[in-house]
Amino acid sequence: MRKVLVVVVVLGSFACGSDEEELILSGFSIPERSVTEANVDRDFSVAITIDGTVRETSVSYRLEPDSAIPGIDYEDVSGSVAFAGGQGTVNIPIIADMHLEIMETLFIVLSYEGEEYRYALNIADDDAIGEIAEDEEGFITPDEYPSMRLVWADEFDGASLNEDNWEYELGDGCAISPDLCGWGNNELQNYTNEAENIRLQEGRLIIEALNTTEGYTSARIRTKDKYETAFGRIDIRAILPKGQGIWPAFWMLGANIDEVNWPLCGEIDIMEIVGHEP
Repeated sequence: MRKVLVVVVVLGSFACGSDEEELILSGFSIPERSVTEANVDRDFSVAITIDGTVRETSVSYRLEPDSAIPGIDYEDVSGSVAFAGGQGTVNIPIIADMHLEIMETLFIVLSYEGEEYRYALNIADDDAIGEIAEDEEGFITPDEYPSMRLVWADEFDGASLNEDNWEYELGDGCAISPDLCGWGNNELQNYTNEAENIRLQEGRLIIEALNTTEGYTSARIRTKDKYETAFGRIDIRAILPKGQGIWPAFWMLGANIDEVNWPLCGEIDIMEIVGHEP
């Protein structure tokens, strides 16, 4: 039997295998995004991990304020962070103080190949309430916030109350309406505009309640028909008294109160505290 040798030749193109893997960076992971302020300045090391297959690279970063203020709550730094094995670190200088504050936030913004990635970092306060009374400073209120502009302010730095901004409410409320005797809250004091009850001193408005031979006196002022707003942020900075019967408050009412009365006009209490529970 004759043997036949068959040779099969297939012509075409083949995709050759490659050892190069497409490198991908889809974002970053920052597991710890809260730092306690503490009482001494210090650096907070933020550990960052790349999400993706990129392992070795350099990424630029900057800090962006939110409620945390650069130069007051943290030092504004920027630069680049080198990643080795997908891991990198950014050091953020945290500024300490002795003021009781709310939780404050800033953003770490990482930039890579034209894309930006923003991650919130919270600065938690660890100061005690008693420290405010000792230094009489309390919160630091900035003059501006990102994407906001100042439209009204009163720093009480004149010789007398600015009556373009405020008007006094006097008496016990009975002259306005019998329903308002005690200002609707059974208040015992009579409101005055006398210096012993309300005055400006060293850039502060002082409202003082007194127990006199004629009864309790205090002061009450408002911005009605002088300023109103619909949206925005309102900051008040105050040192509050404590004691039985003390009830300081700072609140807003709807501008249509004369038409619809309270409570239909609405009410937003910005600050209200019962003195025996400071």
